[in-house]
Amino acid sequence: MPADPSFGHARGRSNLEPLLRHPVRNAWFATRIPISRSRLLARTLSLRAVGDGGRLTHGTEVCIDGFQRSGNTLATYAVWRSNPECRIAHHLHAAGDVRRAVERGIPTVVLIREPSVAIASLITYQGMAMHVRLGLESYIAFYRRLVPLRDRFAVCPFDELVADPGLPISLLNDRFGLDLLNLRLDDEAKEELRDAIAHTQLLRGDPERKWSVPVSTREVVRTRLVDPITCHPRFPVAARLYRTLAGERSSLDRASSIGARQPVADPSERLARA
Repeated sequence: MPADPSFGHARGRSNLEPLLRHPVRNAWFATRIPISRSRLLARTLSLRAVGDGGRLTHGTEVCIDGFQRSGNTLATYAVWRSNPECRIAHHLHAAGDVRRAVERGIPTVVLIREPSVAIASLITYQGMAMHVRLGLESYIAFYRRLVPLRDRFAVCPFDELVADPGLPISLLNDRFGLDLLNLRLDDEAKEELRDAIAHTQLLRGDPERKWSVPVSTREVVRTRLVDPITCHPRFPVAARLYRTLAGERSSLDRASSIGARQPVADPSERLARA
């Protein structure tokens, strides 16, 4: 697979270089943080990002969302593979929208990835134009707003999702009493799923740094970013949020597999809450 020249090199870059070279883009990243926390303003982000297809609407049946680069595309494709008609709110990347989904009684799965890797992947996705501090603040803002609602949504850690792309379906069925079809995904089926994602992104003209499947040339750059992220003074806050949400999965979401299901709001009730 040809290397993507837009990756550049992480080594030798100063912490200020992204700010100096891309001031407008970083200003947008900074502005997006408070907007994404707002239940009202977050709607403008989802409209800009995904159009009508993935937005939270009155017809939404489930919500699958997480911080960028946390398996959002893989989880969405996996649900659609078994349930092509399922109306999913996805790729919102805004805590305000996720809170709206939860408060309206929509079965919701929140995706989460270890922060140093998720933020390194996001900075790479942005063509090295995002400052480390902004990546950390975005991660913290997203998950901190969701902690108070932790017992009302399911959590799907990235590593478990990669091992079993059908996990979001299992969580939706077990935690919320849904009856979604969950076709078995053996190694061949997983590879076909990843190929389908790569094919879609290739047709769309996305550079490799934006692909939602593994790309070897991207890993080198991403690895170099981990140290600056973990050494940043804000990293412990992000790490604590990750442990809080992913660590409680065993006591909340896994318990649902033995019958502890939560009630799902009737569609008419959801309309009343919108």
